[in-house]
Amino acid sequence: SSLGGDLSHTNWNMGTSSSPSVSESAAVATGAPSRPSLFGSQLPWADPAWYRAHASPYYGPSHAAFRLKVRAFVDKELTSSNCTAWDEKKALPRAIFKKAFEAGLLPGVVGPPWPTALVGRSFNPYPAGTNGPNAEFDAFHELILVDEICRCGSGGVVWGLVEGLQIGLPPVLLFGSQALRERIAPSCLRGDKVICLCISEPTHGSDVANLKCDAQLSEDGTHYVVNGEKKWI
Repeated sequence: SSLGGDLSHTNWNMGTSSSPSVSESAAVATGAPSRPSLFGSQLPWADPAWYRAHASPYYGPSHAAFRLKVRAFVDKELTSSNCTAWDEKKALPRAIFKKAFEAGLLPGVVGPPWPTALVGRSFNPYPAGTNGPNAEFDAFHELILVDEICRCGSGGVVWGLVEGLQIGLPPVLLFGSQALRERIAPSCLRGDKVICLCISEPTHGSDVANLKCDAQLSEDGTHYVVNGEKKWI
């Protein structure tokens, strides 16, 4: 049975390295339902519990395949030497954002649903050269994406690559007009531009929900009246 069924009798007997086992790779390549497999470090809680053969109803074949895909990207592009150099420079190369998009990862940073209409490609959880049943991008794919990227070991690199986009673009996607979404989102999701969330009140940091300043449309509809304190305009 696949991961969507009863997992109470699942047998986890595959390799313990970060690389996929032969049987797991074959299942992904043929599109066959993959059995849960041991993956990554087997030290307790060094990796998420489902990596160590703990049954979970939340992860299916597409999640296991996506995990391989993200880890391969991290191991290749976010190496310790790269992260050290970028930390010392206090900047990421712009090319890494583009690489993350080309790897089929960057759009997932903003969470489900996958923004197909904005990036021109559908979600594909499978590593290059493999395939499997179609899957909808969900919150657990997003969790895998961020979790695996954090393996690079640099908070600065994680924040620079992921978090600006993760907190800066959703307000546009959720509350912006269609014209605004089409103008701003594609270039950010494709790694061509970066975006950030700017909080401009002197009494608040990232606590956006408690902002006090507001803007009310005037009675004649010609302008907005701003009430509150602003540090940056």
